[in-house]
Amino acid sequence: MSEVLEPNVRDVRERLIKCEADIAHIRSDVTELKSEFKEMRHDFHGLSRRLEDLRVDMIKLRVWSLGMQAAMLGVMARGFHWI
Repeated sequence: MSEVLEPNVRDVRERLIKCEADIAHIRSDVTELKSEFKEMRHDFHGLSRRLEDLRVDMIKLRVWSLGMQAAMLGVMARGFHWI
């Protein structure tokens, strides 16, 4: 009976060793993914700051543009003797 079980035990041991090696590779891959996600999170944080600055610059540009349009209308009104 032990002769029949012995090959199965060897087979199971080989499979366990193979599984352990596969798990080690999976763990290293997960560790690499975690570090890449941390880098991406840092990059996205920097990008969100840049976008916020861009948003502020766009608001400033709109205010400046409205001021220029108001000045142009004032000049036109004066030129056409509306005021």
